[in-house]
Amino acid sequence: SWLRISAKTVIMDGCKHVVVVIDDITEQKRMKREHYLAEEKYRLIFENSAVAITMADDQERLISWNKSAEDLLGMEREDLYHKQVSSLYPPLEWEKIKAYDVRGKELQHQLIETTMIKKDGRIIDVDVSLSVFKNPEDETTRSIAIIRDVTERRKAEEKLKETMEIKSQFISTVSHELRTPLAAMKEGIAIVL
Repeated sequence: SWLRISAKTVIMDGCKHVVVVIDDITEQKRMKREHYLAEEKYRLIFENSAVAITMADDQERLISWNKSAEDLLGMEREDLYHKQVSSLYPPLEWEKIKAYDVRGKELQHQLIETTMIKKDGRIIDVDVSLSVFKNPEDETTRSIAIIRDVTERRKAEEKLKETMEIKSQFISTVSHELRTPLAAMKEGIAIVL
């Protein structure tokens, strides 16, 4: 048990007395410890995540992010603090994202394929899982984006698509080129028979 003890000297009828108050604060201490552990668990997951995580306020300014977000965008803390989220996306992509109107939806969660702008100006392909949080008055208080770089995957998909097209063209050409000699051989065999 945790106890809080306070004592105060009082004078009653010309005599000194000590009033002692003892409070049981065990429940408060337990709740404080649970809160601390939950916060530590959140911080551990947030900071050590292999994907970029950003949090924006109701004005769409970045207020929190992890190291993976800094690495993904090639930015430092000073570059990201209170940065408008819209500045991280090409203008047309930001318009598409806004068109999803995640803030107005009941689901309050959306998976979006889009592009982002790195600090050096390069454009990268990303998947963004966007969630919004609302207060009891149904006002958006913050949003969280989990961002995954899919640039290499998209390049591999394009290369695979290109390879499949070359294969199809090759098969089409080979079958067309073989048809003519096979037709002549077929006619010759038919004559011999």
